Amino acid sequence: MVDPELKAKPAFYAVQRLAEATAGLTLSAELKTEVYHVADRPDDYPIKWDEVTMAAPGTIPVYGFKDEKNKPVLAMWSAERTDGDFSSRIATLKIDVAGKAFKKITALDLMTGISNDGPFTLKEGNMVLDKMTIEDHPVLIYLL
Repeated sequence: MVDPELKAKPAFYAVQRLAEATAGLTLSAELKTEVYHVADRPDDYPIKWDEVTMAAPGTIPVYGFKDEKNKPVLAMWSAERTDGDFSSRIATLKIDVAGKAFKKITALDLMTGISNDGPFTLKEGNMVLDKMTIEDHPVLIYLL
């Protein structure tokens, strides 16, 4: 995580942000989510390790957490092989908020440290983030 001159690489800061941002989070299955992405990206060239084929799933996993104030936090990313191109995907995220009222969604990109408020719509009791950019590294989504 450092270069030959012992200077921190971007991954060092990403791991630091991950540790800081997830401190105090606990797993939670309270919110149900669905992701609708444009197309699958299967791993056409899976890695073989000790006779075992390991392919990246190409899915967009979403994991639910709660912070220390009991507010929901989602972690998501595009689970495809990272080959240095940082190619993003477009998807729609639907969150069943179970009758709870949230006023704002904030996304924290753990690779860059950039935080943005995201637009959403309410449809039939769900928060919908339409045509959202999904990176190939973790992004935390805070429901406030």
